[in-house]
Amino acid sequence: TSEQILTSNGAGVDPTFQTNKTWKVISATRVSDAATGNVSYAHGLGKTPLSITLYGNGGSGTATTNGGWSTGFWDASGQSCAFFASSGGNWSTSTSATEAIVVEYGTSTRRGIVGNVGATTFDIVWTDVDNGGSAFFTWKCS
Repeated sequence: TSEQILTSNGAGVDPTFQTNKTWKVISATRVSDAATGNVSYAHGLGKTPLSITLYGNGGSGTATTNGGWSTGFWDASGQSCAFFASSGGNWSTSTSATEAIVVEYGTSTRRGIVGNVGATTFDIVWTDVDNGGSAFFTWKCS
C-alpha cells in the first residue's frame, strides 16, 4: 500500500513490507471559554515529527463577524503563519514570525506557539483574548 516500504535482507530474498507512516492529519477545537495556557495534543504519527502544518479558522457565529483563518508551519528552525483577520465584516491580512497559528475574528483572538514536540505529542501555548467564538484547527505532522 502507499504507507508501506519494501525491505530485504540484502541478498534479494525474503522481502517484507513495513509500515512507514510519513504523515498524519488530526483536527481539534480551541473552545471560547478556554483560558490562556499550554495544551498537549496527541499527533498519532508514531515518531517525532520533522514538521507540523496548522490550518485554523474561527468565528463568533454572529451576522456581523466573519470567521478569520490561518495557515502556519513549525519545524526545528522556527515557526510562522499567515492569517486573515475579520472584524465587522472587514478583512485584513497579516503574518507572524513567532506563532504557528493566529485566528482573529471580531474582538476575539487565538494565538498559538508550538513547542515540546515529541514522539507522541506536541504542545501549543495558547494566548486567548476571549470575547466569544471558538477556533477550529487541523494539523498535519510529517
